Amino acid sequence: MTAGSAAPGLRPGATKVVGPDGITTVLHDFGGDGPVLLFAHATGMHGWIWKPVADHLVDRAHCVAVDLRGHGDSALPADSDLTWEGFGRDVLAAARVLGGGAVIGVGHSLGGAALLMAELEAPGTFRRLFLYEPAVHTDIGDQGWDSLLAARDAMVERTSRRRAIFPSRPDALANYAGKLPTAQFQAAVLAAYVSHGFSDVPGDSGVVLKCTPETEARIYAGSYDHDTARCLHAITCPVTLATGAETDALQRRTTEVLSSQFGSAPVTLCGVDHFGPMQQPKQFADAVARHVLDI
Repeated sequence: MTAGSAAPGLRPGATKVVGPDGITTVLHDFGGDGPVLLFAHATGMHGWIWKPVADHLVDRAHCVAVDLRGHGDSALPADSDLTWEGFGRDVLAAARVLGGGAVIGVGHSLGGAALLMAELEAPGTFRRLFLYEPAVHTDIGDQGWDSLLAARDAMVERTSRRRAIFPSRPDALANYAGKLPTAQFQAAVLAAYVSHGFSDVPGDSGVVLKCTPETEARIYAGSYDHDTARCLHAITCPVTLATGAETDALQRRTTEVLSSQFGSAPVTLCGVDHFGPMQQPKQFADAVARHVLDI
């Protein structure tokens, strides 16, 4: 492929993909030349959140991001499946459009879990995986499990009360720039989140989140309903896990245990927490290049 050319089965810009369960998701092509990198985002985010990371990789890879169902431009029909296995199907459909096999998956939290699910569903879909703190539960003892459940319940409560409508995108941007965790996002990342994460309200009545608080809360509520961790032994493609040096101890421990199942310790990124890819996109891109491209 030449620089900026579309990957197999993908046209430049945005492409709609129909998955095996009939859900339509959207892929965003950021261009570039070389191996195809498929980016999968965290809960409540969208594919464009990866653009600042991709900007540091398009000189050596073709970068594509997916809006998982219910996020970004991937609309969620009424009564649609929001079990986590559905996100795996979204990723699998995207990888098949991109050619499969030669695709390298890069995921964060929910996106990391979805990539693992896709590879388990169809072994050989990915050449390699680079996963930042994937949302996959594992055996860290009863006390750790209780803490994870408490954190999940807190996220369900918090996200269900999120503000969904703002007078304008600049108003939304100012709001997020003044509170955590989004205040720590790199400026270009936060701008992309707001620009592509809201729809215009009919009648010029402001903007509304594309991933509604209700949808986000439902996703968090199902965080630990899947048993992906029990099947990781079946994954044969190389997997690299990463974590942030400032991530809370419980999340770091979970990532360490998951990484040990692939025979290694996780890569640690300095100065960032669970939102590392959004806080320091260049450091994250450098880690991706070092561990899945420059090998």
